[in-house]
Amino acid sequence: MELIQLFYFRRVAKKQNIAQVAKELYISQPTLSRSLSRLEDELGVHLFERTGNKITINEFGRVFEAYVDRVFSELENAQKQLNTMMSRTDDDIRVGLPHTGLISNMILDYVAKNPDVHISQTILPVSAVRNQLLNGQLDFALSFVPPEDDRLTWNSYGTDGMSVMISEQHPLYSSPTIDLRQMADATFIINNSNTDLNTIFQTAFQEAGFAPRIIFGGDEPRLISALVKENKGIFLLPNVVNRLNILDSNPFGQRQGYRTIPLSFPRCNIAFGVCSLKERTMNLHARLFYAYVCATLSHILTNRHLAL
Repeated sequence: MELIQLFYFRRVAKKQNIAQVAKELYISQPTLSRSLSRLEDELGVHLFERTGNKITINEFGRVFEAYVDRVFSELENAQKQLNTMMSRTDDDIRVGLPHTGLISNMILDYVAKNPDVHISQTILPVSAVRNQLLNGQLDFALSFVPPEDDRLTWNSYGTDGMSVMISEQHPLYSSPTIDLRQMADATFIINNSNTDLNTIFQTAFQEAGFAPRIIFGGDEPRLISALVKENKGIFLLPNVVNRLNILDSNPFGQRQGYRTIPLSFPRCNIAFGVCSLKERTMNLHARLFYAYVCATLSHILTNRHLAL
């Protein structure tokens, strides 16, 4: 069975007109008919019903057509991935993130030491992460949800809970922990850029027994911190985000006028890890940055005594 036979079959299956397909492909009708007949002989079944000059695909042909379509779809995906890989340079690093500013400090440090690199980051849910890793659009990605795909690796850094970012003007500002049920009447700020995180937040509110009043949904760190400082809303975030110190770096500005407090209820177990292709084709800088990120995450997230 040859690829050209499958190509001819696919065209005839779509058109169901040998004369038209032969004309479009600049081949003779007898050549096209012989190719289809050889394919049917190899398969041991007829794929078409022939009545005079008419040809109609039958039930065997429809089943075979679905598989042939998948073959060509995979070939197209392979070509796209190869084109993406060919367009990459040795200084290009592409990372997927589940939350704004999650590795800002790591990027700043790496770029300072390697000024010629180009790092691009994209906020993505795990479904998009999986597709972009497989298509070669990402080198690796951080995620709150393990990817369910045997072609990908998942370096887990355990699970952690959730915190609230709260204004110094709020009555609960001095509390060591907060029960989300105490905040049923509050207004909230939600990072809605990631569907995985949104699902986690909605589950937390359901367990607390109320639907939140949301004043702002977005991923603009400075606006979020400004709203919190002015006591306009309470920002919900995974502990891991706080442990990685993004609140002390550029994204949220200086930590003045607010603090983050761990939630005592509900006890959310939010996973966190780094995923990549098992058979990675990263360039040198992507491999080095991947190793640097993994080592930094391991140091920070395995030292749970580090203050929130």
